[in-house]
Amino acid sequence: MSSSPYCTTSNFNYQVEMLNYDPGQGLDKNAKLSMDAAKTGAMALWSLAKSTKNRDVIRKAGAIPFLAKLMKTGQVDVVIPTVGILQECASEPEFRSAIYSAGLLENFVQGLQSSNDELVQFCAKAIYKCAEDNFARKAVYDLKGIDPLLEIIQNSNLRQNKCLVAAATGAIWKCSSAIFKTKKYVDKGIIELLVSMLHGETEEILINVSGTIEEMVKADISYAGTVKKCSGIPYLIKLLTIENQELLVNTTKAIGALARDTESRLEMERLDGFRLIWSLLKYPSSSVQASAAWAICPYVKSSRASSEMVRNYVGGLEVLVQLLMSSGEVQAAVCEAVAAIASNPENLAIMSDHNVVQYLTQIALSQHVNGNDLLKSCLAKAIRECCVWGQNSKEFGQRQAVSPICSYLSSKDSDVVREAAKALCALSRDPQNCITIHQCGRGVVRRLIRHTGSRDEELREAAAGIMSNIRTLALTTEKIRFYQSKN
Repeated sequence: MSSSPYCTTSNFNYQVEMLNYDPGQGLDKNAKLSMDAAKTGAMALWSLAKSTKNRDVIRKAGAIPFLAKLMKTGQVDVVIPTVGILQECASEPEFRSAIYSAGLLENFVQGLQSSNDELVQFCAKAIYKCAEDNFARKAVYDLKGIDPLLEIIQNSNLRQNKCLVAAATGAIWKCSSAIFKTKKYVDKGIIELLVSMLHGETEEILINVSGTIEEMVKADISYAGTVKKCSGIPYLIKLLTIENQELLVNTTKAIGALARDTESRLEMERLDGFRLIWSLLKYPSSSVQASAAWAICPYVKSSRASSEMVRNYVGGLEVLVQLLMSSGEVQAAVCEAVAAIASNPENLAIMSDHNVVQYLTQIALSQHVNGNDLLKSCLAKAIRECCVWGQNSKEFGQRQAVSPICSYLSSKDSDVVREAAKALCALSRDPQNCITIHQCGRGVVRRLIRHTGSRDEELREAAAGIMSNIRTLALTTEKIRFYQSKN
């Protein structure tokens, strides 16, 4: 955090009042003094806005309407510190909402057309900070803000200004979901341009470009072929060796997205990219570990050779299983990776020897899983896949993992409910687990009966499977009792 001083709302009132300039005042002496005061106030608030604590105070002091007026002055030396304040404060959700409401996104897009590079840079940075949701991304796209951003990175002279290029690529990255919904910019060579920027640039630019490539391939897997054709995969693999946490996160995500494409995945194998991704599970950063685990999933699911390759990494499966005891961010990704790897019996046997059942159960019984639908869904998926081996299903029951999974059936998240039902279907193959499911209360059974009529085929089949296993156990028990009574 910045060392800027923290002030109360009352202390900010004077600086905020200095911003009260009306663009319609004219050009007389008083208007000039008012403009100078606004500039001075904006410069002061820009410095103060570098402190997280001060940003909310600036908003509560009523600065937004004054800042909106200053954006319309057309005076570059006033607009620059004004955008500076806004792009600093846009990190805060409430401030972003106020920026949207004031219609300032349009001013930022207009600022991209300025001949002043510094103003363009701060406007691009403001768009980068604001484009945190689909509403803002679509707004920037609809306001035709993408073209001037691309013009920056296409201009060889402007490319020398690394701060400007970093701001532009950051805005492009955040707006990627809107950009790549159509092929408009793809046909103009945006993929080739981005791939050319995967080397010889600053780390901040590399972070933004690799992030854009991930979003691009997620939007349309066919774009992976163009990335490969432009030699983008070797560049991305090389980025995995740079000690920069944000860059490693974005690069692993990009590689994970590309791994869904067969030709791209084969080139990654040839370049030993999968081994480098796996090695990042040991990196001392939870965000890097999580992104590496997520990247492993599509590779394992898509490659026939991955099962044997996984076993060739000495201690690799043990490292993966032990990461189940990390933070929630890592746990969800690792649960997903465990589920993917467990589809191979030999790998599942090795993970079982490394106590995967115990660790998955500990997550199910922990408190921090509450409210984390992604973790619940991934955990249920991992438990389902691990039930296939040996006595794992029985061990899950003995370790009290069944009841927590039953509670997931009441979730409002359809993915959680589906995965929970599929996990319970696998668990219910053990007779004692059937009893536990039945004893979890009438609510569970009623939900299962209701889900047998679901439009979701997977949920419907899983619920029917559980009820079938419960009925089979009940009939078997009745038969035993009948024969015992006769004897």
